[in-house]
Amino acid sequence: MAKPVSRAEFIIGKHLGLSAVLAVLLALMTVIYLVVLLVKGISFPLDSILIAVLYLFFELSLLTAVAILFGVFTSSLLATLFSFGIYLMGHLSPDLIKLGQLSKNPGIEGFVRVLYLVLPDLSRLDLKNQAVYGVGVLPNPVILLENAAYALLYTAMLLLIAIIVFSRREF
Repeated sequence: MAKPVSRAEFIIGKHLGLSAVLAVLLALMTVIYLVVLLVKGISFPLDSILIAVLYLFFELSLLTAVAILFGVFTSSLLATLFSFGIYLMGHLSPDLIKLGQLSKNPGIEGFVRVLYLVLPDLSRLDLKNQAVYGVGVLPNPVILLENAAYALLYTAMLLLIAIIVFSRREF
């Protein structure tokens, strides 16, 4: 580590840099998608698509924080595998509660509830189907703000844990 940069600044800078790259890529893909829709003459709900893209950015930013956290104390391969596992479990988290209820075993229900509380609920940030296919209406603005706050606080918590672990690590 260079002397003028603290370990906390390094972690935060890494996350901001990766998030900025993701934002640019998402913006480019959204523009290309909208241009294709316009060229084909397909009508689309612009506001719903833009909100879905914003929440996709929140989801990717949270997953970036997960990857940085795992990268602080494991190898690159393990960090990738763990991050992918968190992605899968995060999208299946509402189903975990249903699975626990189906088991009718208090021990399994308790374990599943703890797992649900610890893992990020990425399904809260997944608005793609609602925006693109018109499967449902987007949640009301209060729920959207709660979900955005959830993503930002969860990301901040993961980065804080990564900073604490990285600052105690000796090279």
